[in-house]
Amino acid sequence: SCAPNVHADLTCGGGGGELVFRASEPVLRGEALYISYVDSTEPRYERRRLLQRHKSFTCDCARCGADLSRSEEWESSLRCRCGRGWMQPEGGAGDWRCVSCGAAESLSRVLAWDTDLRGRLAAASEGGATAEVEAVLESALRRCHPNHAVALQARLRLVQLASSDADRCRRAEQALSVAARVCGKYDEQLGDLCFTLGLASHALATAPGRSAAEQLSLFARAAGAFAAAGAHFGFCYADP
Repeated sequence: SCAPNVHADLTCGGGGGELVFRASEPVLRGEALYISYVDSTEPRYERRRLLQRHKSFTCDCARCGADLSRSEEWESSLRCRCGRGWMQPEGGAGDWRCVSCGAAESLSRVLAWDTDLRGRLAAASEGGATAEVEAVLESALRRCHPNHAVALQARLRLVQLASSDADRCRRAEQALSVAARVCGKYDEQLGDLCFTLGLASHALATAPGRSAAEQLSLFARAAGAFAAAGAHFGFCYADP
């Protein structure tokens, strides 16, 4: 399911392995347990495309088959060229239609735009130039909602390319603001971002020239970030 209620963790060692499943939300007796085959932060059209290609089925899980929820709606939405509204997908393979002016765009054109954008992000990320990744992010945000997976992936890459602790803090907070909306309750990606924010905040707090008030604020931010990272990692990687 693209709305999993279980987290799977594979551990290997000693010549063997163990697959551990943990419920990420309350589960009633007899209720089905679901994992996701794909990255659940992706928009519905991309999840369905990947599952059709690699698993040979069209996903009709509770999330993909239902009317778009508010969160899912924004993750899949595109900016309309009219400048007044968002284009939202109609059905599994239908057009995107603007809620304001009624203009339509076909699934094939959306997929072509998506493929081109991902290719540009991959090339920019491989090159390691911050300006190139920022240009891709800017281009993405002219067309898609900030919650879109490609925009999040660009922000995550910018965290990795940050030039200083202050820059890393700023970019990690920007990425967290998006990831917290689209990731699950417990998520390794969120844990990584929180831990990165904690490290950068602690480094800034211990840098020369900080006032006592600045140090206190930065240490508090670091402590909060480390605590959040611990909650994510503790759930995802704790021994059963």
